Amino acid sequence: MLPQGNLLREPRAIRIKFAKTGKLRFISHLDLCRTLNSAFLRSGVPIWYSQGFNPRPMMVFALTVSVGAESVAEYLDIRITHEMSEGEIAKRLQGALTSDLQILEVYRPTCKLQEVAFSEYEIFTERPLDPDAVAKVLQQPMVVMVHGKKGDKEKDISDQIVSVEVEGDRVRALLSAGQGDFLNPENLMKGLLTSLGDPDCLYLIRRIACYTSDHTLFS
Repeated sequence: MLPQGNLLREPRAIRIKFAKTGKLRFISHLDLCRTLNSAFLRSGVPIWYSQGFNPRPMMVFALTVSVGAESVAEYLDIRITHEMSEGEIAKRLQGALTSDLQILEVYRPTCKLQEVAFSEYEIFTERPLDPDAVAKVLQQPMVVMVHGKKGDKEKDISDQIVSVEVEGDRVRALLSAGQGDFLNPENLMKGLLTSLGDPDCLYLIRRIACYTSDHTLFS
């Protein structure tokens, strides 16, 4: 489908907030890129492509969640080459996607993706947790095994935990998510459940919001 709007003098920055839930929580980042690329092609959204022999759509993601986690706060920056309203972009894209990958907002960005400093999560456990026991665990250093480019190593993640609230089988956590200071919620839950003596407890992670360094909701 060819672009129908007027050609822009300069490609215009557009930010897309989307949700990745249900079965699509198991999709890899590479497959997510392929899925969205196909959606742009089918929808006719005039996305800007790289130059050269192998043009690729110029897509930049904010920090994405791990495979197996849901999110209602995923962000993607693109640029468009032709006039098209944000509402039309949302309508066309959603028409090319499944209900497990939902377009929530399309708008012009007011800050850089790199300004994400914190992420907020809801984590649903298969069994209720004791809030007092959790609070006691969080008063102590939490040393976990983390995976890095140079291999696995033990790390105290206490300084990266901003807040944790527990209500029955729901954990609400605000964690560091800045560049070079990202705490994977998987590491929080593994450390927490091990300390509680219940390392085999199953859970589902869902990111619900991102914030800048001054705790303003990211947009």
